[in-house]
Amino acid sequence: MNENRCESLSSDRETIGYPSIDLAAFKAAMRNLSAGVTIVSTGQGAQRRGLTVSAACSLSGEPPSVLVCLNTASEAVETATLTGSFAVNFLGFDQLDLALRFAGHGGARHEAKFDMGSWTRLSTGAPVLANALCSVDCELAEAIPFGSHMILIGRIVDTVRRVEGEPLMYFRGQFAQILPKDFLDGYVESGFEA
Repeated sequence: MNENRCESLSSDRETIGYPSIDLAAFKAAMRNLSAGVTIVSTGQGAQRRGLTVSAACSLSGEPPSVLVCLNTASEAVETATLTGSFAVNFLGFDQLDLALRFAGHGGARHEAKFDMGSWTRLSTGAPVLANALCSVDCELAEAIPFGSHMILIGRIVDTVRRVEGEPLMYFRGQFAQILPKDFLDGYVESGFEA
């Protein structure tokens, strides 16, 4: 789809004026979307900031990039836009305590959140969780305001991952764990190639 077509669709939607669903309906619908749990971290030293985020995903392989959505009230938004960098740390189920801490449980705020866990830096200097399932170190490519959130697009400049571990998930308002089961055994035998 070309850029002109995208602009045309956008303006068509604005003129139609479909009513939005209310916030309660939106939240009820989104609770059915399972998501990996991450900590988005940014800043350095006493200016380190971070928060637990489930709205993070890959965006493009060329260039390698991710997209994260942060509430504009989060102090991490300002820090990421000022420093021009952030990291996305994909958590394992064994890191539930960190997910809760960076979600605000226990009262730790600002840089004090980083007192838990082993933190290091890669290329940009943004805080990286040393034993996350995977961490991607990003240069901020674009910040797009939308409603109550800021969409951060990060160009991945470095990454580190550990070999083993199960991801921490979030589903229907609860943290969850994937129970591994190889569903492809029967398909591979019948000729389906994964």
